[in-house]
Amino acid sequence: MNAEYRKVRPAALSRQILSLTGQLETLATAKQPAPIRPPVNEDWNRRPNRRFSNDATYAPSRRY
Repeated sequence: MNAEYRKVRPAALSRQILSLTGQLETLATAKQPAPIRPPVNEDWNRRPNRRFSNDATYAPSRRY
């Protein structure tokens, strides 16, 4: 383990991390923003609140 630990160079690692961070920042700023999606039409999914005329007199039940 000591032999492997002696191979580690903190200054070189720090320089490499800074270099990679700079590259990542360059890539992130050059990237195009995601296209804006159109809003979803939810009218197709909407169900009426009351199914039957006497629903208002009963406690809410499970709806499918």
